[in-house]
Amino acid sequence: MPVYYFAYGSNMLPERLRRRVPGAALIGPALLPHFRLVFHKRSRDGSGKCDILPDSTAEVWGGLYAMALRDRRALDRAEGFGYLRQTVLVHSLASAAVLEAFAYRARPGATDPDLQPYDWYHGLVVRGAESLRLPPAYVRGLCARPRYPDANRARARRHWAILRAADRRRRHRQEGFYKMRKRERRHAGGRAARL
Repeated sequence: MPVYYFAYGSNMLPERLRRRVPGAALIGPALLPHFRLVFHKRSRDGSGKCDILPDSTAEVWGGLYAMALRDRRALDRAEGFGYLRQTVLVHSLASAAVLEAFAYRARPGATDPDLQPYDWYHGLVVRGAESLRLPPAYVRGLCARPRYPDANRARARRHWAILRAADRRRRHRQEGFYKMRKRERRHAGGRAARL
């Protein structure tokens, strides 16, 4: 039986999550009401990573994935010590249902309100939101978050490469879509001329 995972940070980007859990299957966008997104989880690299905090006036958008229980254990290891797994109720746009999923929250003591994310991490989060076609206002809010460059160039290059690969795949999908539409229009035009 699969378990559901609500990704609201860098794991929203399918290319990022599938590097960690190849068997994860994207279901689609989902909404977590009564929480807000913050970048205050202290990472091993010294930067801020995403976390969710209860807030009755806010909501967090993300991606809903299905995975096997063994994949959840692999993701637990990838997320590391600073996070706790928690059960949340999310609204799945794909199934128009409220589903029980797990999400990661920062452990007490593993946060710092002054932290900011590295630019590459911020890019993974934004690109994930764009790939899920989350509401434009939410994506704009993510884009406006402060971030700073990573002084470790090797680490930054590694993560920017994930973003470039995701962009290439998205362009190929878009080009394929436009070629298909062009063929359809050409075929429909030829049919109309015969009538």
